[in-house]
Amino acid sequence: MDIDCLHTFLAVARLESFTQAAQVRHLTQPAVSRQIRRLEEDLGVKLFVQTGRRVSLTAEGKVLLAEGTRVIGQIRGVRTALAELGELRRGELRIGASSTPGTYLLPTILSGFRAEYPGVELRYELANSRAIAEGVVRNDLDLGFVGERLETDDTATEPFTEDPMCLIASPTHVLARRKTVSLNDILAEHYVAREAGSGTRRTFEHWLARQGRSWRPFLELGSIEAVKHAVAAGLGVAATSRIAVDWEVQARRLVIVRAKSMSLSRELFVLYRKDARLSAAASVFLAMARAATGKPKR
Repeated sequence: MDIDCLHTFLAVARLESFTQAAQVRHLTQPAVSRQIRRLEEDLGVKLFVQTGRRVSLTAEGKVLLAEGTRVIGQIRGVRTALAELGELRRGELRIGASSTPGTYLLPTILSGFRAEYPGVELRYELANSRAIAEGVVRNDLDLGFVGERLETDDTATEPFTEDPMCLIASPTHVLARRKTVSLNDILAEHYVAREAGSGTRRTFEHWLARQGRSWRPFLELGSIEAVKHAVAAGLGVAATSRIAVDWEVQARRLVIVRAKSMSLSRELFVLYRKDARLSAAASVFLAMARAATGKPKR
């Protein structure tokens, strides 16, 4: 479909006149007629009915009016976004993230973004998933990266990457010496948990509930790092992101407890407001994040 012909069609439809559309489009009236005829031939439908000096839309023309207006709007949005991208020299990008993506995935991406766009001021906030979602709803954050799907009337939620989960213990813990352990063995131990509102904790406890079981926390701590230190000190067993314990497992400060029939992972998500077009900075950062984690947009 020729975009010039579509612009001319929209002008005729809006003004209900070939003559007035020609004036607005800075064309001759025969040129307008040729463009409309070319569009009708391309689509295989009649778009206008002549009534004296005025024209009115056919049923097919009304469909094209609605869809054509949307297409032209999208084209303008693309042009605006590309223009902003070419001028991405300053501005502000407000990123929020829950503990796992915020501590272990995003810093490297933020560093790459800062190196490429040093004029953009970065604001970075770490909190639990619920608090980050609230920040996006309040429009305090452009993008929020969280550990669970949080649906609100104001936000769009998309998968970002996969996050395997595991159980961890101190290398000296009795469960660390076993090749595999049962769920009963695990539940007999002290549970070191994240705070209420943590996506990691909610994912694990929902899995337990599906097994018809529950586990009362022995300790509740406000960060992954606090949980890891408590477990390394021998205070109990924790369920956490596999990404979050890579270094400690390699260094033998923590070990992964192999639980029978436990295969648990979650998706990490990105949130943004539905009613606002992402800024060029937010769009570029999200594209960089997806490329770094290998998760294409759905």
